[in-house]
This record gives sequence, structure tokens and C-alpha cells, in this order.
Amino acid sequence: MFLGTTCICAHYAHVDYGMLSRHLPRWQPAGVLDTLRLVKTIYPNLRHRFLDALIDHVKPDLSAAPH
Repeated sequence: MFLGTTCICAHYAHVDYGMLSRHLPRWQPAGVLDTLRLVKTIYPNLRHRFLDALIDHVKPDLSAAPH
């Protein structure tokens, strides 16, 4: 299978996992990493938890990221 033992990493990952499960019912990811759950744990007082708010708060250096 194309995805093999790939992990899912997404903000609000259960939505992506649900969609993939409906379309690929026999595929099981090696793991699911939900960055929203991480935000709730690491930054419990962050007012907004959507991905853009997290990026604004953390201000990661994305200069080496592919365009």
C-alpha cells in the first residue's frame, strides 16, 4: 500500500484520520500525532489554539522549510 506504516501528524488529526479511514478502511497508521492535543498540554493558557495562533505564539524559524 502507498502509505505503508506512515504516521499521521496534523492539527486536529482525528478529522484527517476519520476521512482516511473512510476511504482506506484497511489501512492503519503507525501512529497519530495531533498537534492540537499538544498545544492544549504544552500551552494550556493559550487563548486561541488554531494552527495559525500556535505559529504566531511559538514563532518557529521556518527559513529552511520547503516552499
